Amino acid sequence: MKVKLEQEGVIKDIQIEEGNEELQRKNILLQEKDGIIKDKDIMLEDKDRMLEDKDKMLEDKDRMLEDKDRMLEDKDKMLEDKDKMLEDKDKMLEDKDRMLKDKDRLLENKEKEIQWRNRKIKKMQEWLEQMQVLSAKGLLLSENEAY
Repeated sequence: MKVKLEQEGVIKDIQIEEGNEELQRKNILLQEKDGIIKDKDIMLEDKDRMLEDKDKMLEDKDRMLEDKDRMLEDKDKMLEDKDKMLEDKDKMLEDKDRMLKDKDRLLENKEKEIQWRNRKIKKMQEWLEQMQVLSAKGLLLSENEAY
């Protein structure tokens, strides 16, 4: 009996004696097992390729996550910079408020000084008027004494 045996991709014709049926069955079983092993090897290679693809996908996802992390860090830094700018602006506004309060106090003091000077001038004018009245009376008296 002639049986075809495929081994490492090469098909070989093997002559088997007719009298040895047990051996023939074992050869057939071995051939079937070889086929099963080859199928499993192919399946394992496919699984290996799938695992490699998954690894590549995971690496890509890792890179994407790293990129997102960098972007988030950049955004955080931008927000920190904006916060600092806002703090600086707040300080500038506080300084301006202080300066305006100082100017308001200066204006109030000047107004008080002007009011005080106006009162002083008014008193001086009243005093001058009194002096003029007194001096006019004094002149009148001295003219009357002359008569």
